[in-house]
Amino acid sequence: MERKHEESLKNWKERKTRHPLILRGARQAGKTYLVREFARKCFKHFIEVNFEEDASFVKLFGSKNPDVICELLNSRFSVPVKDVETLVFLDELQAAGKTGLKDFVGRYSVGDDMPEALHKELSLWLRRYLVVGGMPAAVKAYIESGLDEAQRVVTRVRLLPVDPFPNLKRIGSVKCRVLMIHGTCDRVIPYSQGEALFKLANEPKRFVSVEDGDHNTLVYDMGFGNYYYLIKEFADGAGVEPRQPDMNGGE
Repeated sequence: MERKHEESLKNWKERKTRHPLILRGARQAGKTYLVREFARKCFKHFIEVNFEEDASFVKLFGSKNPDVICELLNSRFSVPVKDVETLVFLDELQAAGKTGLKDFVGRYSVGDDMPEALHKELSLWLRRYLVVGGMPAAVKAYIESGLDEAQRVVTRVRLLPVDPFPNLKRIGSVKCRVLMIHGTCDRVIPYSQGEALFKLANEPKRFVSVEDGDHNTLVYDMGFGNYYYLIKEFADGAGVEPRQPDMNGGE
């Protein structure tokens, strides 16, 4: 029996940016039949998890890590869980009660409480974005070859025909106190460049090395409190009173 929504399901399958799909509707309206037929026609593997028939299935979703969940599903149903080839159907979801399933298939809006595991994952992606940026060539390199190749694309692109920041030539003309903070894993400005710049700087000067610190995430890598008090100590020595920045978006 053909269903008018089957075409919509096929369109969802073809989307490259598809998300978990939630089917809503009255009970006994044919949703389960629709999904089974869709799986039979469009997928190589199919796993149906009915929480009403077996409440123990909830334990398969105790982890917030999708890879762990997929491994458990593979072990429980002896069906490989592969991207594109496998459809996982969670039926009678309301019978699962309040579990981690919402973290697995749900969506979050501004103001919603976000699980800590998801917050950490999104923070990681934010840090990657701060390094890669939005330049199409860099994004393409990241998708195809990873972070290191994307960073090489970013650092070798010259937006201007000449270097607008010849720091090594100009640092000798700086007569005030100098503070340099450089991460050992800086992917934008090589750590050796910071060392060379410091060597040419006039006294008084100070060089602070941040172990494993990266360029765009340096403040987070060393800790905001450490960063602020380092700047405060330096400014106090120069007779300047630093202001605590407004972390809520003010000046």
